[in-house]
Amino acid sequence: MKKILDSSRVFLFIMIVTSSSLLAGPLTSVGNDTCWYKEGDYRTKIASFNDQISLNTSRDDILAPVVKFFHKKGFKADQIDAIHTYGICGPRLAIAFRVTYDAVEYCLRANASKDGELVFDKGEDMLPLAASRKGACEGINPHRLIVSIKSDLVVDLQKYLNAKGHIVKKAQHLSGSVYVLDFSVERDEIKKIKTSVESSGFARSVSFSSGQYHIADEFELLSLSYFRK
Repeated sequence: MKKILDSSRVFLFIMIVTSSSLLAGPLTSVGNDTCWYKEGDYRTKIASFNDQISLNTSRDDILAPVVKFFHKKGFKADQIDAIHTYGICGPRLAIAFRVTYDAVEYCLRANASKDGELVFDKGEDMLPLAASRKGACEGINPHRLIVSIKSDLVVDLQKYLNAKGHIVKKAQHLSGSVYVLDFSVERDEIKKIKTSVESSGFARSVSFSSGQYHIADEFELLSLSYFRK
C-alpha cells in the first residue's frame, strides 16, 4: 500500500539516497516502507532496502536499453506507441515495461543492479506478451500453452486446433495430465488459441506459459514512461 511519508522520513530518505537536489513530486512509500520513490519531470529516485539499491535516473536513461532491446528483435523504434513503466518492490527491486507496438502489448522486466544498470530477464529468444491489460505486466510465452487433458484426448485436441488453422508444432507430456503445446503463431494469436482450447471441450484447463515472480508491490512511474502524442 502506498503512503506519503512525514518530514522525518523524508530526511532519512535524503540521507540514504544522497543526491544533490530533490525532485518535485511527493516522497512515497510502498512495501511497508521497504521501498521509497520520488518522481519529477522525466526523472525518478527509487530506494529499496531489501537489496540495498538506490536509483536516481531519467526517462531517457531508463528507456534507452528497452528501445535497444526491441530494436535488436526487429522492431522499429519510431513505431513504439507507448512504454508504460512500473516499479516492483519485492525481494529485489525490479522494473516492468508494458510496451505497445502496432496494437500489441509486450512485457519486458528487468532487475535493477547496484550500479544502476538494468538486467533483463533471460529466457527464450522471443519477446513475451503482456498477460493482462492493467498494471505491471507479467510476460507470457507467445507460442506456448499449458493444458490439463486426458492423454487419450490430446490427438483429438490437436486435430480440432489444426482444423481451425492453429497448427500444433509439438505436444509434450509434462507430468500427470499436463501437456505443453507449442504453436507456430505471430503477434498475440496465442490468446485466441487459448480461447479455442477452452471452448473445445477436450481440455480440463488451459493456461499461458508465464514467468514466475515473487509477490510484490507495484507502483506506476509516469516520469519514466513514454506515450506517443
